[in-house]
Amino acid sequence: MNTKRLVLLGFIALLAGIVVGVSITTMTKKQLVEVAQNPVVEQPLMQSASPLVEYFPNDSASIAMLNAALDLLKKRCIHIKNYTAGGETITLHLYRNNHDYREQKYGWDDEILVEIAVPDNADIPAEMAGQTLYYYMGKGKRPGITMNKSQEKLLCNVENDGSGVDAFLPLDDVPFL
Repeated sequence: MNTKRLVLLGFIALLAGIVVGVSITTMTKKQLVEVAQNPVVEQPLMQSASPLVEYFPNDSASIAMLNAALDLLKKRCIHIKNYTAGGETITLHLYRNNHDYREQKYGWDDEILVEIAVPDNADIPAEMAGQTLYYYMGKGKRPGITMNKSQEKLLCNVENDGSGVDAFLPLDDVPFL
């Protein structure tokens, strides 16, 4: 194939929605042939969209604390990045002096709720699409993360015994609370 034909094929591939990692002007003949012969189909826009993150409360100190909680959750529950599509809404709540069963059971006065709403049309396994996942994090007598749904447990490599009882994932510390 001559160079003009290869450039034309590369241009047509771009117009057809094919992802090309380098600009056509800098592509070699070999790269243009590879693009024409092995197109990579573009992923849905949602795959590359950043999640919408909402903070409650939204003062700068709380936002820093809530971001630290989200980072810790992503480190401890490594599959979150694999099973969220990038179009989800993440809502972070800081609860002070929250008197619920987690205070009694784990000694948590304060807790953070990380809520992840995955869109219905997410291009991920069906059991995750349309789900809202809830992770509670706290420190006290027993620092850790609690979760209830099987999907939440899956993302954190926590065994799902099917009992419907909260699973507890211990942490060494939750230094930002």
